[in-house]
Amino acid sequence: MKTIALRTWNRREFIRAAATSSAFLAAAPPVTPAESGQPFRAAVLGHTGRGDYGHGLETIFADRPGVVLVALVDPDPAGRARTAAKIGAPRQYADYREMLEKERPNLVSIAMRHADLHHAIALAALRAGAHVYCEKPFTTSPAESDELLAAARDRGLKVAVATPCG
Repeated sequence: MKTIALRTWNRREFIRAAATSSAFLAAAPPVTPAESGQPFRAAVLGHTGRGDYGHGLETIFADRPGVVLVALVDPDPAGRARTAAKIGAPRQYADYREMLEKERPNLVSIAMRHADLHHAIALAALRAGAHVYCEKPFTTSPAESDELLAAARDRGLKVAVATPCG
């Protein structure tokens, strides 16, 4: 059994480390889906029934060269229809697992505001082979973050966390 030494961080140290990590990930070169020039197949996952979408992350793929939006996930039927019309999502799903299986996106925006939903969805997306762009807060614990980052690293995928200022 492998032993891992844990360190207790104060808030300032944690924020500094998170900011440094975000800058590093943002500076990393983009990874193409199949090195074939094909566009990224992107999906947006949100939840209008629980606080709506965070910081406009439902529109993050609009007018992006090399990215085509393939689907929207939202468990709330009225919010799903409204948001799909707003962003031009060609297909809609109530369940992220079904969408990941059917659409096989290369890139997802996890746009719901509540972090208790982020871990399971991000892990499923990473396991399905998708890069993850996620609303803050990223997860509810450092252990969840470690698991997601390890899953991304093991699959050669990227994770970015939206931390808008202002």
